[in-house]
Amino acid sequence: MKGDGIAKLVELCLRIANIVDDNGGYCNGEQFNEDIGLGYKAFTGYLRKGAKAVIDLQASYYSALDLKRYAEIGEKEALDLIEDIFGDRDAVTLPDSYKEEFRALLKKLDEDDNEEVH
Repeated sequence: MKGDGIAKLVELCLRIANIVDDNGGYCNGEQFNEDIGLGYKAFTGYLRKGAKAVIDLQASYYSALDLKRYAEIGEKEALDLIEDIFGDRDAVTLPDSYKEEFRALLKKLDEDDNEEVH
C-alpha cells in the first residue's frame, strides 16, 4: 500500500525526535548540533512539524478523494434520473421544445403543490 512508506517515515521522524530529546541533544557522547548544524531542539521541532505537515497533507488528500467520490455518485444519480425521465442519459440532445414543456410542467406541479399547502 502506498501509505505504508509515508506512515513509516512519519513514525521514524517522531522516534528520532524523541530519542534526541530524551538524550538532551547528545549522540554518542557528543552534542547533536555539531553533526547537523542545528540545535537539538530546533532539529526535533523541524522533525515534528514536518511529520505533522505530512499527516495534514494526507488528511487533505483523502478528503479530496471523498469529495471526488461524492461528486461521481451525485453525477451518476443525476444521469440516472435524466435517463428515467427522458429515456436518454444525454438530455442535451433533447429538442428545446421538450425542455420547455418539461419546465412548464414542473412549474405547474410546483404551483399546485403551493396551492395545497395554503
